[in-house]
Amino acid sequence: MTSLSFSEEFEGNTDSSTENWEWYNGNLIRTEYNNYYNGSLEYSSITDIEYTEYDDLTKTIAFLANEDSLGWADVVMDGILGFYGKSSAKLPYKFTSVQNSIGSDEFTSVLTYSYVFDEDGYPIQVVANEESSDGFSRTTRYELTYTN
Repeated sequence: MTSLSFSEEFEGNTDSSTENWEWYNGNLIRTEYNNYYNGSLEYSSITDIEYTEYDDLTKTIAFLANEDSLGWADVVMDGILGFYGKSSAKLPYKFTSVQNSIGSDEFTSVLTYSYVFDEDGYPIQVVANEESSDGFSRTTRYELTYTN
């Protein structure tokens, strides 16, 4: 398990968070995030991750796919800098995230991935399908090109 804690004080108030990443057989299988304001839990999320049988030959896609962040520059940079640890060994299949906020109902989101591979086994297309408990759904397609 890898953990990260953050705390910030401002104008007499404290904002803090904890994050945990659980690994099994070289794959990130669970993330847990808790945010506290003045010591009271304000927001929490737990994400469980399932994997395909395909190795992540890129060594980055499995990591960046977490929480549908393939297109988010700041998350990509955090991954490159190693802030979240290493990438998972396999390509992810499904992320199931349950979130709770003070004053809101529990929110669940399921994100599934499918892949098209080139002749060397590298993904050249990634399709992300997201559905959530509030009725939201979307499909995002990523086209990947590799250079030397």
